[in-house]
Amino acid sequence: MAEQYYSRITGKDYKSVAKAAKPRLSSLDIELTERCNCNCIHCCINQPEKDPTSRSKELSAEDIKEILKQAVSLGCLTVRITGGEPLLREDFGEIYISARRLGL
Repeated sequence: MAEQYYSRITGKDYKSVAKAAKPRLSSLDIELTERCNCNCIHCCINQPEKDPTSRSKELSAEDIKEILKQAVSLGCLTVRITGGEPLLREDFGEIYISARRLGL
């Protein structure tokens, strides 16, 4: 189905274009934590600020920086850092600076 649609729209062979094209990543949303110090009524995440279970599931700063590097290598131009409340992480500044240095 996709092959027929692609050929009809572009007049090119779908398989040859699909082989040549590399997937690109234009943007990345990364949730640093599920913890939050607010209690917004609309939020379905808001785990307590000091919740040990939520904290234990968080990626390390080094893992996040590696994900950011890989995103840039895939062509990523922007990153949105979200949470819960990402500023609750003690290493937020380190992560943020790393993203800025990578041009994100």
